[in-house]
Amino acid sequence: MPRKQLVIACGALAHEVAALRRMNGWATMDVACLPPELHNRPEKIAPAVRAKIRENRGLYASIFVAYGDCG
Repeated sequence: MPRKQLVIACGALAHEVAALRRMNGWATMDVACLPPELHNRPEKIAPAVRAKIRENRGLYASIFVAYGDCG
């Protein structure tokens, strides 16, 4: 089983998530950011996250989602 983790993050958080990864030396963590434009179409966020999870299932030991409610 893979040992890496994936964080699926909002593109608006890309710099912050990348900085946390770098500062903490999280070498086994990959980050995949979805387009920040999804905030203008919130009904598309959940399907996009689901698609990204399906695309990466089996490639990672854990998948986390870093999204907030900007509403």
